[in-house]
Amino acid sequence: MEKLNSYEQGLVRALIRANDEGLTDLSEPFSSRHAVDMLCEIPTVKGSKRMRGYLPNKYKMCHIMRKSGLFDCEVDPSGRRWWTLKSD
Repeated sequence: MEKLNSYEQGLVRALIRANDEGLTDLSEPFSSRHAVDMLCEIPTVKGSKRMRGYLPNKYKMCHIMRKSGLFDCEVDPSGRRWWTLKSD
């Protein structure tokens, strides 16, 4: 995650933390829009809720997940991208 800035790293860490805590299953395919919706529901480390206005849109989230290198991407025949967390 060295290519991500600190804000982007925080978003990716929140998704991974939610997966580790069982709040969501990132091994199932999800879209970048679903990732943004998940981030709205995942509380911060301090317990506060993220405001949608401060979260990236689905296009920027797609770019962040690609840049992180922690997610696999598959494109369906209609051109939609479906993401899964890479397994170790």
